[in-house]
Amino acid sequence: MAPTRVVMTGESLDELRRRVREAHGPGARIVAAQRVTVGGVGGLFARKHYEATVDVPDPSADQPSARVTITPPASRAGIAALLADADAADGFSPAVQAALEFPSPSPSAPGADPVSYTHLTLPTTDAWC
Repeated sequence: MAPTRVVMTGESLDELRRRVREAHGPGARIVAAQRVTVGGVGGLFARKHYEATVDVPDPSADQPSARVTITPPASRAGIAALLADADAADGFSPAVQAALEFPSPSPSAPGADPVSYTHLTLPTTDAWC
């Protein structure tokens, strides 16, 4: 069943909030509030107050409750445990991860000369002078 809507008036928003909680309990929600000016002549002698529209839930309806799952502590700590838990939740196994990784470049053979670029020179021009 849908919540019941009630309009309440008060001198300040704090007073209205307090009165809503006292009258309708912690499940009530203020969904709209506005400042209202009543009476007066050209704005003089006018009475100013606030009106709040409140949703009051049906007390006979079942209220949803939070569902909390408590899991045992991880055997590892820190980012490694977080990543392992995320992989496990995604169904990602270490074998699949190994298949997806690129092979690391093999070190150069022993005795091979390293590559040198010292023989390359930059062209010189007088345009920069």
